[in-house]
Amino acid sequence: MSIETSKSAAKPKFRVGEWVAYTSGISRHVAEVIEDVGPVGARGRRFYRLREPIWYGEPVEYELPETSLEPATHDDLKRRYPPEQQPPSPDDLPQSDYE
Repeated sequence: MSIETSKSAAKPKFRVGEWVAYTSGISRHVAEVIEDVGPVGARGRRFYRLREPIWYGEPVEYELPETSLEPATHDDLKRRYPPEQQPPSPDDLPQSDYE
């Protein structure tokens, strides 16, 4: 019996330090990847540990599967911050070597 490794388990889509986005219900969330947990889910699904800054308090940390995430766009980052704060410049964002 052979064990198959899925493409997502072999090749991560994101790296630590990259910003990702996902939609939950009607909310758009933007978070920083702080750890590649690896292919620990069912059928080798890759999970990432994320840190989401919150305007009104301490950042929250949680884990989500890679399939739920996409690279954060400049618009995602712009909407994420209060008007008096500046988002990172797109030139300052880490570029993925995996795409």
